[in-house]
Order: sequence, then C-alpha cells, then structure tokens
Amino acid sequence: MKGADFVTAGHEGFGVTSGDNGFELKLHGDLQVDSRSYHGTGSPGTSGTPAPDTLLVRRARPIIEATLYDIYDFRMMPEFAGSQTVLFDAYGPARFRPPFQFPAGKFKPPVGF
Repeated sequence: MKGADFVTAGHEGFGVTSGDNGFELKLHGDLQVDSRSYHGTGSPGTSGTPAPDTLLVRRARPIIEATLYDIYDFRMMPEFAGSQTVLFDAYGPARFRPPFQFPAGKFKPPVGF
C-alpha cells in the first residue's frame, strides 16, 4: 500500500520523498565565507585611512540529489564562488539490479592511489 508523501528539513538539508520511496529530491550544500572587519580610524603604518571591510565567499556549492522510479539516481554539485562557475559533479547511476550499477556523467573516479 502506498504511504503519504513527506517533506523533511534538518541538518542534512531539505528533502521531498514520495510515499513509496520511488521518487526523492534532496537539497543541501556547502558554504564557506571569510569576513574581515577593521575597527578604528586606520591600521598601523597608514596615514589614517580606514581599512576596508571585506566579505569573501570561498566556497558556495549547492548540491541537488534526486531518485527517479527507484532506479535512476542523479547528483549535481556546481561551484559558484570566485569569478567563474565550475561543475564539480554531475552524474547519474542507473541501478537495474543491486550488484550492477552503470554510472554516467562527470564525477571523481571510484578508485585512486
């Protein structure tokens, strides 16, 4: 029997799952920010000009994961920090039978040194 669909929100992000667990969508990510604030009229050794406050986004990676028909999984992780957008991971394995998975897309190799 099919259960009710549900929405989750917690420390692992946001998610929507169908009642039969055949469809799932997860949204989470990584964010790293560097902030520098200076108080006073100026830093030592300058002519009294105040140092500018800065806010730098070092890492901004939203992660989108989905499951379709309980067979196809998708994961996409772009990087939006810096002056360019980079696509780190974008892949989707197909699970037709438990021991056989067929990944396709851009991802890190599963075996390394």
